[in-house]
Amino acid sequence: MRVPLLVEPIALPAGITVLQLSGELYAEHPAPQWLGDVVPVAVSLLEGRSRPADIACSLSDQQILALEQTRGDQELQIRINLTGVLPQGPGEFPFAHDQEILRVPTSRWGQQLESLGRAVSITIAVPLPPDGAHLADAGNYLREAKLLITDGKYEPAVVKVRHALERMQELKHWPTKPPKDQPDPTKWSQDVRWGVILRSLWAQACGAAHADEVTKDFVYTRSDAISLQVGAAGILNQLTAVLAP
Repeated sequence: MRVPLLVEPIALPAGITVLQLSGELYAEHPAPQWLGDVVPVAVSLLEGRSRPADIACSLSDQQILALEQTRGDQELQIRINLTGVLPQGPGEFPFAHDQEILRVPTSRWGQQLESLGRAVSITIAVPLPPDGAHLADAGNYLREAKLLITDGKYEPAVVKVRHALERMQELKHWPTKPPKDQPDPTKWSQDVRWGVILRSLWAQACGAAHADEVTKDFVYTRSDAISLQVGAAGILNQLTAVLAP
């Protein structure tokens, strides 16, 4: 983990040209937990100008995954305990301590996880026909859902997924209910099975932004939103393929 800082010298005695930074990082949720030591870094104070400095701490795969699991749907909070030492100071080395809380927005943390390969990002390229208004609308809704997921807005993302599924259902290409005289799903046709999948995804997503007796307590997590968005994208891909001229 790397954190950028800006070091600003203030009224330093003559001859002080270096600041030595060290410290520790702690995760703040669900309870303070030590993550590791900051790699010591020397910052030049020449000319008395503000200088950028990066402090870094190595995290294992297990620590990164634990941070993701314990933060829930909240922004990531990291506490930095810093110690600054002036090794050229008079007498014993002058030092000072500082403490800062680093808040990483959910969207930024998600992007970092994906870049590390610790989160799954699935892109489905669907060649939508230029005159397929329903399919194009569904694709636009799913793109909006993906952006909302990245921003940590999971229930609004599920609402967009629901809109996409509704546009697909309006095409009425597949039956949305199994035949009454055939309750055994192993006897259903492919069209019936695709239709039931579409209907089931919609049923799972339609609780978002509703407050009826059944759905008022529904809570949609990041996992829920991703699963529904990916499932709807798969159905859109299949529907586009079978409707292609």
